This record gives sequence, C-alpha cells and structure tokens, in this order.
Amino acid sequence: MARVVDLTEGNISKKMLKLAIPLMGTSFLTMAYNLTDLYWVGTIDTSAVAAVGICGLFWWLVQSFTMIAQVGLAVTVSQNFGKKDFEAVHGYINSGVKLNAIIALTFSSIVFFFYKELLSFFNIIDASTLQNAYTYLRTVSVGFLFLFMNPIMSVILNSTGNSRATFVVNGIGVFVNMILDPLFIHFFNWGVFGAALATTISQLFVFMMFIYFGKKHEFLYAQVDYLKKWEPKKVRRILSLGIPPALQSGMHCFISMYLNKMVNAFGAAPVAGQSIGTEIESISWMTAGGFSTANATFVGQNYGAGKHERANKAYFTSLRIMICVGIFSSALLYFARYPIIKLFLHEAEAIKYGAMYLMVLSFSQLFMCIEIVTEGAFNGISMTKPPSFIGIAGNLLRIPLSYLLIPYFGIEGIWIAVSASSVLKGTISFTWFNIFKHRRLHLGSGL
Repeated sequence: MARVVDLTEGNISKKMLKLAIPLMGTSFLTMAYNLTDLYWVGTIDTSAVAAVGICGLFWWLVQSFTMIAQVGLAVTVSQNFGKKDFEAVHGYINSGVKLNAIIALTFSSIVFFFYKELLSFFNIIDASTLQNAYTYLRTVSVGFLFLFMNPIMSVILNSTGNSRATFVVNGIGVFVNMILDPLFIHFFNWGVFGAALATTISQLFVFMMFIYFGKKHEFLYAQVDYLKKWEPKKVRRILSLGIPPALQSGMHCFISMYLNKMVNAFGAAPVAGQSIGTEIESISWMTAGGFSTANATFVGQNYGAGKHERANKAYFTSLRIMICVGIFSSALLYFARYPIIKLFLHEAEAIKYGAMYLMVLSFSQLFMCIEIVTEGAFNGISMTKPPSFIGIAGNLLRIPLSYLLIPYFGIEGIWIAVSASSVLKGTISFTWFNIFKHRRLHLGSGL
C-alpha cells in the first residue's frame, strides 16, 4: 500500500478516480456494516430492532462530533502536505488526535453514566424495547474512543492521497462484524448485548489494524511524536474548521428526527416506503460523498502548494463526473422506481409509497450531487462555514415547507419539501463557490 500520493502533479482525471473509487468503496462498506447489524438484530425480535433504531439516532449525533477533528485535520493535513511542510502536518496530527480523544472520552463517559436519562427523551413505553435500548447504548458507549479515532486515521490517510489503505482496513472491520454478529447474537445467545459487543469489538479491531498497518508501512500518523504537547494555535484552527460541519451534521440529525415523526403520522406503509427508499437513494449520496472527500484532498493539496488553477481543474473534473452520476441516478430512480422498490417491499401500499418517494427524490439527485462535491471543494480551501450554513438553512427549510405542502399533497408534500431543498442547496453551493473563487482566489475559468 502506497504511503502517500502527491496530487499536485500528474493527470488530474486519473488521480481523481484512483483516489475517489476506494473512498466510494469505503462508503459502501459502511452501508454493508449497518445492513449486517440490521439483518441480525432483526432475527432477535421487534423490540430489539426498535431499540437499536432509537440508539442509532444517538450514534448519528455522536458521529457528528467526530467531524470536528475529522474535517479540521482533512483541511490542515492536505494543505500542509501540499506545501511539503511536514513539521506542520505532524503538529496538526498530534493536536487533532489528542483533541479527538478528549471529545471521545467525554461523550463515552456521559453516555455510559447517563444512558437512562438520555433515553428518557424518547418516552419508550414498551418495557422490552427500553431494556434493550439501555443494554445496547451503554455497551457501545464503551467503544466510542475507537468510533472517534478510526475516522481520524482514515482522514489522515485520505488527505495524503492513500485512500486504498482506508478501504482495506475498513473492509476487514466489516468482515469481522459479519462473523461476530451471528456468533454473539445466536451462538452465545447474547441478543442485543451481543450485537452491541460485536460492533464495539469490530471498531476496536479496525483501530488495531490502523495501528498495525501504520507502523508496518510507516503511514504519516505513525511517524508523529505523541509525547509532545499539543499546540493551542493548531487546536483553535482545527476547531474553527471542524465545528461548522459538526453543527450541520447534528442539526441534520434533529431535523430528520422531526420529519420522521411527521411521516409516522401517516401510518406504517409510508414509513416503510420511505425507509427503504432512503436506503436505495443513499447509493447516490455515498458516491457523491466519496468524490467530495477526494475533491477536498485534491483541492487542499494543490491550494496548499499554491497551484490554484490545478485546484480549480480538479473541482470541475469531479463536478463533471458527479453531474453524470446525478443524471443517471435521477433517470434510474424515476423510470425504474417500481422494479427497484419491489425488490425490498411486497405489500401493495408500501410499494406505492416507496415508488412515490423515489419519484419525488429523483428530481433532486443531480443537485444533491453538486452540493456534496462542492462542499469538498469548499473544505479544500478552508471555507467550511459556507457549506455548513447552506446545509443547516436548507434542511431547516424542510420543516415549514412540509407544513405548507401537506394540505395540498399529503405525505408527498414532505418529500417534495426535501427534494426542493436539495435543489436549492445545490444551486446556492455551486453559485457561492464560483463567486468566491473568482472574486477572492482568482483561480481562472470554470467549465
């Protein structure tokens, strides 16, 4: 496995694809990881599924806070790597890893000791579901340190162009989880505790693999002297870059919870249709997410090296690819919505709502891809606040817009609001980035 990849030289398209494909693979591995958990938990009973689903919302919130150090290091490491300032790279990694560990241990302690108070927010009535939620949340909280550290190791590798190593290590973690889930849940008959323990051990195993491969291949994070004190100036820089995206992710979680509550009012069939539709649609944003991370790394390295024109070309190279992906996704979800949804749902009413969801969301796939890949370009030039502002404002708009549209379109009004906000966010992101680019960075022409 290559230790580092210099993205400031060579063919942009080839290097972009070489960087992005493993990142997309890592995103799909994450989806496989989640689906594996859902499958085996589903073999326990309904209360187990409900408990893990509720705890999944806390998981999302906790992961939002991993983005503080994750985004902060992605920007600072890629830019200073592009400058060939390896002393600064080591300083940022040392400071970022320690900051991340403090945040992780803080959240781990809060959830471990106050899990009952946290779960009381959901007013869980069923005793079995509540007990399962207690067990699952407290068990996974023990592994929050690894949940926080693994993305940091990944982002350091990605920022130096080595996305293949990230894919390999996370792939090993998914494989371990696939083995441990049935072993712990059914063979040892540990139920929900077994599912939580399998997740925790898998995260620990991934962390150990990062350490092992880091030392074996001399990855950048393994070369840092962690006995040195962190640098307050670098910590402040990481916080200023990482807090806006973390807030955006956290707000997205709360807004999604609220919209799901609105959908629940229409019955089980729309909920089932939306749930499956969201999983199908995730293929688009996972692909875009891989290119967004690659874009942030590519733009970051070249921006740091002072090669602004090459950074601009990298953005538009990834944008062209994502436009093609967005158009293809839109066409697929619109014209093949019934065959696709019937692969997962079998009741006529659920199929109807699932197909309706895919049809409405098909109109926004192109704009969603543009928004996500442009967010990577913003991050690459240290502008993490604009995409966070656009994301928070656009997602908040979904709530009042849903209330306005429901009287006219019913449940479909909620999905129209989601799709319309994605169109708006994609349009504003593209426009904002290009105005900033031409007025402030003088990067050159676009398409």
